[in-house]
Amino acid sequence: MTEQIETTKPESAIEAASRVDVFVMRLRDHYNQMAPHVQERETAKLLKEAMEQIKRLTLDMGLLQIAFDDKKRLLESCEKALAERQDHVDGADMSASLAIEKACEREAAAVMGFVNNAIGAFESGFVDTHEVTLSQLYRAAQHYVKDSNNVDIPMIDEVWGKETAEACRTGDA
Repeated sequence: MTEQIETTKPESAIEAASRVDVFVMRLRDHYNQMAPHVQERETAKLLKEAMEQIKRLTLDMGLLQIAFDDKKRLLESCEKALAERQDHVDGADMSASLAIEKACEREAAAVMGFVNNAIGAFESGFVDTHEVTLSQLYRAAQHYVKDSNNVDIPMIDEVWGKETAEACRTGDA
């Protein structure tokens, strides 16, 4: 057979495989054009010739190196994408962590603002005693939240029920 695989170095393993496919199709066409009695006689010869050309493509043209380079490029691309994704995840983790930290700081500031407000009311004489019932504490918090954040908080008995609200007023458990 006079058919030959193109011998210039392919750019990728896909291009090299495509050349082999073209060669095999031409070989099959050549084989199918032979008379049946010639096919039997020529089969081993054609197969040997095809294997030699494929071997030459593999060795002489560096097909294995090309395939290795393709895999190496793919691996590097995947590693880069993974690193970028990890940077994004790390940034998201850091952002979430920072958001949680800020939320905790705001909550702490709100609680301390409420307590300091109560202490200021006691210190200025606006409140006669430092002792309060849970009902009074709830009512003070209700006013503080409304004044500070413009948020309406339901009455204690709406949240806890009448019996618990009464126990919070009287101190009876």
